[in-house]
Amino acid sequence: MRADFPIAHPLAAARRFKLQALAALLALGAIGCSPAAPPESAVPPAATEAAPADTPPPPPEGVAVEMPTQPEGEPRPGKSSDRPVRAEAEKPAEAPVEPEAPSAQPLAPPAESAESTEMPEVFGRTLNALEQTEIPVLLPASLPNAGSQLYVSATGQPEGYSIAIGFVPDCRANACMFGTIAARQGSGDYYDVDETFERTIELADGTEAYFNPSVCGASCSAPVLEWEYGGARYRMEMKGVSPDEALGTLAGMANSAIEAGDRMGR
Repeated sequence: MRADFPIAHPLAAARRFKLQALAALLALGAIGCSPAAPPESAVPPAATEAAPADTPPPPPEGVAVEMPTQPEGEPRPGKSSDRPVRAEAEKPAEAPVEPEAPSAQPLAPPAESAESTEMPEVFGRTLNALEQTEIPVLLPASLPNAGSQLYVSATGQPEGYSIAIGFVPDCRANACMFGTIAARQGSGDYYDVDETFERTIELADGTEAYFNPSVCGASCSAPVLEWEYGGARYRMEMKGVSPDEALGTLAGMANSAIEAGDRMGR
């Protein structure tokens, strides 16, 4: 028995082949254009691993974050102090101080007081001229205006003496005269002319003294102090002191002269 099979037309078969080839090409193109999955090594660890629970999220952009400051003087956490602290050395105990034993040396004499009775050196050269004087020679312990160069000349008799003090040697004029110290036997004012005194004062030993300030006319006289002692009349005239200080200066000179006593040592 013969079977009859249909015979395909050659053109139809060729068309069918082309369609099949085109479909295959389209399938291949679709496979090449799809993106391949990245390898595992290309994925960053941060994307695969979850962030620790205690890690704060990053601050949003543009927001300032205030960092905590470390208190001054405290060590940083987890680290030792920047500088090692040395233990303070213990101070040795101080030995008790024993009181000093009293000195066996004799006590020194006290320093010379301001009320010294030592006479100025300028009078030293006059004492030889007063050896024959029979009344006490009373000379003060100091002179006013002691910074000036002074010159002294003296004359003496048994009944009295006179000492001239000048700014130049052998002064005999009022212009160069600094002052005089004089004494004579007897009582009453020194020149015996009934001189009137402006003030009467009392010296340290209770002696009365008589004072006259400086008086100016054609020239100025020196302030004067007179007093009586041991049966004699003493007189001091001194320039170079202000009117306000004249009485105190002359009284101090008289007190030191009386306290020292006779400069001749009698």
